[in-house]
Amino acid sequence: MILLATALFVALPSLGGAASQGAGAASCPASPSTAFGSPRWVLGCRIGGQGFTSPTVGTIDGQPVVVDASLSGYVYVVNALTGREMPGWPQRATLVGNTATAIDSSPAIAYLDGPSAQPSIVVGLGSLYVRDQNGGVMAWRFNGKVRFRFRMRKTFAEWPHSANHYSNSVFATPAIGALTGNGKPDIVFGSYDHYVYALNASGHLLHGFPINRADTIWSSPALADTTGTGKLDIIEGGDASGWRGPHGGKRCFSGWISDYRYVGNAPRLEWEHCLAETVWSSPAVTNFGSTPVVVVGTSWASGPGRHTMPAEDEVFAYNARTGKPIKGWPVRAGGPTFGSPAVGPLVNGGQTEVVDSSCASCLHGPAIVSAWNEHGRLIWRTHISPRSQVVASPTLVHLNGASRDNAVLIGDAAGLFVLNAANGHKIDGTATLPINKSCNVGGSPVVAPVPGSATGYMLFTNCGFSGPDRPANEYLRAYNVPTPNSPSPWPMFRANSSRTGVADPPQLPHLRCAARRSGLRVVDLAGQMSDLGGASACGSLAPRIIPADVAGIASTPSGGGYWLALADGAVYAFGDARYYGDARLGLRSSEKAPGAPIVGIAPAAGGKGYYLLAGDGSVFAFGAARYAGAPGPYRASGRPVAIATDQRTGGYWVVTSSGRVYAYDAPNHGSWLSGHRAPVAGIAAAADGAGYWLVTTTGVVKSLGLVPALGSRFGTAVAGIAGVGSNGYFLVSKTGYVFSFGSARHTAMRSHLVMRATVAGAAAG
Repeated sequence: MILLATALFVALPSLGGAASQGAGAASCPASPSTAFGSPRWVLGCRIGGQGFTSPTVGTIDGQPVVVDASLSGYVYVVNALTGREMPGWPQRATLVGNTATAIDSSPAIAYLDGPSAQPSIVVGLGSLYVRDQNGGVMAWRFNGKVRFRFRMRKTFAEWPHSANHYSNSVFATPAIGALTGNGKPDIVFGSYDHYVYALNASGHLLHGFPINRADTIWSSPALADTTGTGKLDIIEGGDASGWRGPHGGKRCFSGWISDYRYVGNAPRLEWEHCLAETVWSSPAVTNFGSTPVVVVGTSWASGPGRHTMPAEDEVFAYNARTGKPIKGWPVRAGGPTFGSPAVGPLVNGGQTEVVDSSCASCLHGPAIVSAWNEHGRLIWRTHISPRSQVVASPTLVHLNGASRDNAVLIGDAAGLFVLNAANGHKIDGTATLPINKSCNVGGSPVVAPVPGSATGYMLFTNCGFSGPDRPANEYLRAYNVPTPNSPSPWPMFRANSSRTGVADPPQLPHLRCAARRSGLRVVDLAGQMSDLGGASACGSLAPRIIPADVAGIASTPSGGGYWLALADGAVYAFGDARYYGDARLGLRSSEKAPGAPIVGIAPAAGGKGYYLLAGDGSVFAFGAARYAGAPGPYRASGRPVAIATDQRTGGYWVVTSSGRVYAYDAPNHGSWLSGHRAPVAGIAAAADGAGYWLVTTTGVVKSLGLVPALGSRFGTAVAGIAGVGSNGYFLVSKTGYVFSFGSARHTAMRSHLVMRATVAGAAAG
């Protein structure tokens, strides 16, 4: 157990002393030009050392921010455009007393209070590089105020010659997602203390946690809805010292990969594999076609470069629902794999592939990156550095402008390299001059849209320590990068800022369908469609695993197609609907930056585009949709909840939970600011633009403008409202009950749908 927990500490360069306790130096050495030019900005040149931390991006009050952490025990939140620290930041991770605790974990951005509230920052605490410290997890609110502290157990002495006085570290990166199916986000992570934890938004343990796994856990969890019910499974790897599992059976002596699901108010083991090697890699979840898949690599148990275990140097793939091995897997890597796989198409529009890093003799190189297809066939293998180690995880991004090829960004002890994902070749400019040259890049970079930058897109990468024999210049650097024309498959460590480790599926093939008469389409949070009356089925995201809940549905004017929007900003087109881009790409016309979860979608006039509404009040316009303004995060007016379009003017309305309606290039028919006790949940516009209906979460409907009052469904937990012409609408409950009013009553349909997950939205078609 202790040897496993200290092997990586021996394998990597030492800090050569305690980490800096400062928040950054005033001046930094000159930054060399790279394949992306000189940095736009540099944060500090001694931010305290960084071993494995990977930055992430998000928005606070509409401002794009970068979040990073360091071995000094500081967490940084900076303006992504300028590099200036946001008000209230940086913050020291003071788990016990006033001493800052070193951080190897990567920070996660967590919308713990809902998609329309300001986010929180969550990170694991503790590191083998800074001894005699307590480990745990901390969360801060957006303004830097502590939300909660959670301390780990004291299972074993983490450092040689140290008494067992300190709680064990959390090296793993916490993942944020709803385990219980109630839609409320939870915080999941494993610890060196041998346990898997799940906390609610207040930092309290969920019933049935922690789960004892009998050995250290380095692996970060993936959270995936494998059942299509809105409940997220915990898929995680770890070490195993004679582990028998919760049900006994054969002992496991090296490593494991397992799936836990929250059933009956407690976690239940669904499947598990004992591997003949440790699992320090973090699993990635994707789809091979329509099959949900978990991909993970194995590390080393007897020390780096000593190939003594049968499963060493392998990457495994399993069916995420059943745990059965995928045909053609495992595959042979170039050496032990500490890094976590990146998954997605190497060429945009292609099938899903797997990219991972490994090291043949990890202390001395070479550093290797490999790519495989769904069937386990090796596509390419590249030695990125002949004499240095690689423990970082790759990212898979689109940086080549009009080219369909994606790029692999991978850090090692020599710097950050850029590879052409289609063939593994180093992109011009990085073969001899990597980004962050001669500085250990143990974390993964992040690429994200940043309005106001030269190209609208930026890359953020941190630089770790160089070792005791060289000066340590730790920093976070930002670069302008080419504007992509398609979303990046895996743009950061664990795929997204919630760190769930789940990839967006590629765009799906279109199915022809036509609306024969008026009907209704209903979608649940997992992407399963139900169509009633004359609305035709044009396809569904199910049974694929998706990384975020469905946020809404919009039908084309013909009724022969529709769009589904995910909370992460992805949009999927079905039938005669076309894909015009989504919020993962950045916006041409919006004054706000993407980052907050999407909460609604509405079609543009004429159907050749659409609008997306984010929880922070941002509005994004695509295709022929015209951006005309956005309410922003006006908390006094309630949280933005829904958007509807005026098919006559091409404008749109945004409604908040308080009933405030904002009109943009559309007539303002008023708001509903009193007389309703429950929050407003949705808006439906009349076809002639003469008015709209608002509905509360309890089924009360209000008519505004020149639209008739047609009735309510009191006491119903409403998920959405869908207008029919100018004289009718449907209400759909969260459990799938459908209620018809006005002209909608002329459509024959069932009154109850069988939905596996909570209803996300409805659209007439």
